[in-house]
Amino acid sequence: MTAFHRTAAWGALVRRMRPVLQAQVDAGTAVCLDCGRPVLPGDRWQVGHRLGRDSHPHLALMDWNVGTSHGGQKGRSCNQRAGARYGNAKRAARAKRSTEMLPW
Repeated sequence: MTAFHRTAAWGALVRRMRPVLQAQVDAGTAVCLDCGRPVLPGDRWQVGHRLGRDSHPHLALMDWNVGTSHGGQKGRSCNQRAGARYGNAKRAARAKRSTEMLPW
């Protein structure tokens, strides 16, 4: 969890959107933002970003930019896996830049 996800603004957005998203889950219409599979009633889920905060910081607190994502279930924590993939890609790109030879 990043420092952003500990802010009062994110907490307020999650508290406001969770009942809306829970209604979608209960109706069977919710879809995981990360894997595209349905989020079924009884599944554990989290509020996730459609467009990542790192690449679209101005959209981080928009209601339409959040949705359901599988979370906390055995083998189906899509929200954490998506964040890890993004972070690992950034780390690999940074490492590659630091080891490339400079052109003379």
